[in-house]
Amino acid sequence: MTLWPELESSLVRSAARAIPSNVRPSAPRGLLRRSRATLGAVLVTAAVTAVVLVVLLIGRAIADPLARAASAALHQPSLFPKDDQYFFVRTEGTQPTGMSTKSGRSINAVETLITDRWQSADRTSLQRTRVVALHFASPADAAYWRAHGGPHLQVGATQSMSIPAVGKYYIDIGRGELTRAQVLALPSNPRALYGRLVPSSSRITQLLRHASPQDLAQIAKLKSEYGSLNNYLAWAAFNAITSSFEQSPMPPAVRSAMYGALALIPGVKSIGLDRDLVGRRGDAIVFTDHFRGIRTELIFDPDTSALLGERQTAIAKGVGFREGSLIENLAYIDEAVTNNLSVPHTQRLH
Repeated sequence: MTLWPELESSLVRSAARAIPSNVRPSAPRGLLRRSRATLGAVLVTAAVTAVVLVVLLIGRAIADPLARAASAALHQPSLFPKDDQYFFVRTEGTQPTGMSTKSGRSINAVETLITDRWQSADRTSLQRTRVVALHFASPADAAYWRAHGGPHLQVGATQSMSIPAVGKYYIDIGRGELTRAQVLALPSNPRALYGRLVPSSSRITQLLRHASPQDLAQIAKLKSEYGSLNNYLAWAAFNAITSSFEQSPMPPAVRSAMYGALALIPGVKSIGLDRDLVGRRGDAIVFTDHFRGIRTELIFDPDTSALLGERQTAIAKGVGFREGSLIENLAYIDEAVTNNLSVPHTQRLH
């Protein structure tokens, strides 16, 4: 028996998003995961109703900016491509990485990157990444890299990678790989979407009754690591939604539900206005993963539903970087639906 199949893929991806990395990734996170659609009036009406419920059921300090973004998502041009089109995203900023050395030791570093990514269900996807700069977590790590470094890293060079089409889109709900029909069938109600990520108390009780020894051991480990199973489930839900926002095309009603579901996650807090890496102003929410010692901030424009930026800060010792270090700081510069591997020029995120 597999415990909570809807969370199975999140358990696997949890390790991939942990900081620091054990080895330098051979491929950027977004590309390895795997058309403008018109949704019916009933679906849109249901989503709007769900947004109103979020405002009524959750504290206004958290719900207001997220509810505004959820409502705005329903009125923006769709960024869900046809299967033979591309979903284009450009990001700029810093990301942590593990640099392998000739001695076998991994050195923690932060890369400054500019990344263009084209994702398609039926056509080969492409990612181009230019490494602008490389900074190590400490002077000692930098010295060790100079003495024992692995393959020479060409700062300024562009790295390209293509991934064959699989006929699916990557959205971090369920098992992560969804067909077009499955994406369109995702709940447009925030509570229903949240329910796909976090089992109800009665469902948990039922699953525990029939859990295998392996599942019970896994639960015990999660309780030990996170303090409680509920703490882990909150992190898993936040991780699933944010990773989907960062790299996934989705219909307006699903995007709206994602914002509404964020407001339902225990531990998500509004911190008011903030500016992203390139200076754009937006509302910000934060979630702290105390086990991994990482604080994640999302900056978004509540009037357009655009995700502007993401930051991750080390808040504890033992994560490979000094406490207080800003280890990830990304700006989402552009998003668009395109028919070919060209860089579109839109004003959506500007």
